Amino acid sequence: MKITHLRVHPHRRGKIIIQLDTGQQLVVSESTIVSTGITSDQELSEDQFHQLQKTAAHEHALDRALQYLAARPRSEREIRQHLRSASVPEAEQEQTLAKLREQGLVDDSAFAQFWRESRDSTSPRGAQLLRHELRLKGLTNDTIASVLPTAEEEHRLAGHLLERSLSRFHGHTWRDFQAQFFPYLQRRGFSSDTISHVLRTTWQELHEKPEHSDY
Repeated sequence: MKITHLRVHPHRRGKIIIQLDTGQQLVVSESTIVSTGITSDQELSEDQFHQLQKTAAHEHALDRALQYLAARPRSEREIRQHLRSASVPEAEQEQTLAKLREQGLVDDSAFAQFWRESRDSTSPRGAQLLRHELRLKGLTNDTIASVLPTAEEEHRLAGHLLERSLSRFHGHTWRDFQAQFFPYLQRRGFSSDTISHVLRTTWQELHEKPEHSDY
């Protein structure tokens, strides 16, 4: 088969369209054109054609992954699922992930830390909910455990979240306070012990020593 012409891709920067006399097209990077010495009117052997196909598929998968990573860091599972949804073959998925690891662009440990810090700053989570979220991202138990908040950190996070919500409290009694905020903090993944401690501490600071808790 023969290359009829090469042209710059109109929508993908740095990409070249290889047009073949069979009607087929391959899209590769400019660097691939330079490194392989491909030219217009060149005859391609079957081996050369198949190699160009592999290169085009690999570059396509890597481009999709990089575009996906542009918004925020991703876990390996997220990237794999994204490539699968784009019909990228499994072997190509693994090759792409290997390349991203090599370049330091995917790292589940770093992702777990990013996720924890992002949650802490925008919408604090207790260890229970944080663990659940990270499991859904495909992280191992050891990786998850390395970023979970300690009991002291949980108290601080729950206290901060409670302080931000106090303006919405319109009750008058300790029972009202518990009824409103215990389920709220529980939905955020905090343990019962942490919630009880934070509620009592906050109530004492605002009012008086609470009565016996029903929770």
